[in-house]
Amino acid sequence: MAIQKALLLFFLVIALLPLEAQNHGLIKGRVVDAISNEPIAFVTVWLKSKEEIYGLVTNFDGDFQLPVEYRNSSDSVLFSCIGYLTKKILPQQLMEGQLNILKLSPSTLVLNEVTVVAKKKKLSADQIVSRAIERITQNCMASPYSYVAYYRDYQLMDSSYLNLNEGIVEVFDQGITSNDAEKTKLSLRQYKRNTSFQRDSTIAIAYDNKVGNKFIPGATIFPFGGNELAILRIHDAIRNYRVQTYSFVNQLSDDFIKNHFFKMEGISSLDNVNLYRITFSARYAVTGANYSAEGTIYIEKGNYAIHKLEYSGFFKDKLLYRITVEYARHQEKMTLNYISFYNIFDFRKPDSFKVLDISYNPISNAFQFQLSHQPELGSALDINNYDLRFDGKKLRIKNIQVLPPLALESKYRIQVFLTSNLIPIHEKPVNLAARIKAEITNVKDLNGEVIHGFHLVNMKQFRELFVENLTPPKLIADSLTLDKNRPLDENQVKTDLNFDVSKYWMNTPLKR
Repeated sequence: MAIQKALLLFFLVIALLPLEAQNHGLIKGRVVDAISNEPIAFVTVWLKSKEEIYGLVTNFDGDFQLPVEYRNSSDSVLFSCIGYLTKKILPQQLMEGQLNILKLSPSTLVLNEVTVVAKKKKLSADQIVSRAIERITQNCMASPYSYVAYYRDYQLMDSSYLNLNEGIVEVFDQGITSNDAEKTKLSLRQYKRNTSFQRDSTIAIAYDNKVGNKFIPGATIFPFGGNELAILRIHDAIRNYRVQTYSFVNQLSDDFIKNHFFKMEGISSLDNVNLYRITFSARYAVTGANYSAEGTIYIEKGNYAIHKLEYSGFFKDKLLYRITVEYARHQEKMTLNYISFYNIFDFRKPDSFKVLDISYNPISNAFQFQLSHQPELGSALDINNYDLRFDGKKLRIKNIQVLPPLALESKYRIQVFLTSNLIPIHEKPVNLAARIKAEITNVKDLNGEVIHGFHLVNMKQFRELFVENLTPPKLIADSLTLDKNRPLDENQVKTDLNFDVSKYWMNTPLKR
């Protein structure tokens, strides 16, 4: 395999439609580590009753919410996460009108068992991973099945959510051996644009690594095609084990083993099931000098079922993207539990600090600059930041004054006085304009923004899909499926008498 010189990522960003008001009657909670009190991301919350099982997954910051009616209809609530003891509570313990804190205790990590004995041969970490890949078709659901999932995409700037979009999607999977992109059908049951969080249309644009207005440093944007949901599903390397997914996993069945080094770390547990915890890192011969990748894979002891795959890619030691895929056992077969994919990007944002007007007063022999923001005094008084010319000849500056804004105006003024009157007083202004050059550079406002400049904003882009309920397999009419090649906001929400959308809910992130 040829050495990859550039990183391939498949995604796009689009602007979306308006959102209705958020649901009321919600129970809100946060899952934290019992020792450190730190939030635990991606904890599965199972709502169990005699009739059905519904699930949701905690957000990146450990939060979750569910409709209050499920507290009354569920028999128990289970909190499950690899590496932690499963916690079971009565639904009545979750109180409405407050943030419910649930603490999970870490399970013991066994470090001394680092090999498996099979037919009197010890298997290395990479051999265990190889067996797990070989048995994907045995361990995962091979027959058609359906599930309902909560989808969301959003951006994070510092700790603030931006451009949050949410949906309920029904997925009709034809089984692990089928081509996911071609055979799996999707139906959009709900779709909303969450206006209770900040929205910024200037950031919700497509990536353009050539122009550089919004780009992923060090990445090559591969035009794979498909909308944001279809592209997210491609990043499930387990479901798409025979398809090119992302660097440097590439095609899981053929490339994953040869592209990485593997190390056994020990045994983790999940609901009394022992899982091999194997870490890995990409080979230098594959990544080259500028890139690196690492992750962890959890494989069930005995049957080699893959429960979780965590993968992080780096450019010059800076995190570029992180993908987490988790599978859960249903009816003795593994099916998707959730997939979370985020990447960092830089946005070249034009600063709003600018010159509103420039005028010349021949009586005072001074230029006046009207500015949109209050200038920082040091840079405003620096004569090197002004280039004033008449007929191409540079004018010498005597002194500079920064004036307060005029009454009832928010325009800030800088006056630049000249040493001598080199501009004819009696010349008509219309004639003077073509002969005068007046430029201001490097002056900053009080926030450090440079006048008429650009600055890079570093942000995170998230796309996530969380399974809420596994449903019986069924056929779906083409008229009810979404167009995978059109953005979600351009797809029509499909209503179906056989689908009760009120049974599902948006697990909207809690405001921080």
